[in-house]
Amino acid sequence: FSSSKDLSSTSAFLWFSGGKVRAFSGLGGAVWRTPPSVDEDFAVPVADFGRVMSLAGVYPTAELRVTGSGLVVRAGSFRAQLPTWPGSVEAPREWIEREAPEGGVELAEDFWRALALVRPAASVDPGRPSLCGVYWCADGVLIAADNLRGSRHAGVGVKDPTGGGILVPSHLLSSLGQGLGFTRASANSSEIWLSTEAGSVCGRLFEVKYPRATLAGVFDSSRAAAEAGDLVAVEAPAALAAALDRVLLFASDKPPHRVEVTVGEGVVRFEVPEQEGNGRGAGEEVEARTSGNVRFSVDGRYFREALDVSTTFYCSPRGPAYFRSPDGALEHVLTLLT
Repeated sequence: FSSSKDLSSTSAFLWFSGGKVRAFSGLGGAVWRTPPSVDEDFAVPVADFGRVMSLAGVYPTAELRVTGSGLVVRAGSFRAQLPTWPGSVEAPREWIEREAPEGGVELAEDFWRALALVRPAASVDPGRPSLCGVYWCADGVLIAADNLRGSRHAGVGVKDPTGGGILVPSHLLSSLGQGLGFTRASANSSEIWLSTEAGSVCGRLFEVKYPRATLAGVFDSSRAAAEAGDLVAVEAPAALAAALDRVLLFASDKPPHRVEVTVGEGVVRFEVPEQEGNGRGAGEEVEARTSGNVRFSVDGRYFREALDVSTTFYCSPRGPAYFRSPDGALEHVLTLLT
């Protein structure tokens, strides 16, 4: 959560104070408890500190001591000295005293499992900040989308910490791994904070409006069309995903990874035709239960991910393709290629 773009800026330092260490990059930050033995206050360049502690890590213990010249690190026969935040410059109190807001909502592992199901659909395009993250609705529903796909999970009954909906930014989610262990979420006007007993991390919120109503309309209309029988229904075995995996080996290396899908009487066929004379192509068909005939083009890798939601899907030539998990909690839509 630090930044090394400007080595003289506050974001390039780790701030040790009051039994905690803090780092902030401008996009996000962290406040973490330190061992009781680290009882001095100091700020040290994060890049230098990481390098020195890595070298000192070959010894069982290391001693950190602040002197008039900087921070001295001793471990066995190893000794290093690092510069600290200059005493002639006032320390930024707003950095070294930052804490997660009080209150918030409690999170359990089932929340993180639900979020992990929709998170792959979140946009990572910085040119579309309104989609860069998972939208946590006021009623607990989780939504993520980019320009080709979207996922919606009914949630696990946990309302967002603001009470009005909040976009958990992709830049924060990418730093969390699976998020397991973070048991509380809180927020203020500019940041969302996730906390554990050991510390907290935060991410800056985008000042954009998430298109929840538009996306909800896509999900709702797709579900209604599927339930009304207006779309071709395809119920296929697990062999469908395995067949698509083989065909995708011949798809373009660059997106979109176009695959032609043909749904016929009792069969689904995937095909990657030869492109621009490159001599590479493949096709395979799998038996399936179908309610009609349809043909469309799709990004095969996104379609493959959607099959992990459900091997039963609904489609029409106009799209989008609609997937719903067996328990109905997770929905996925996939835009077709023209």
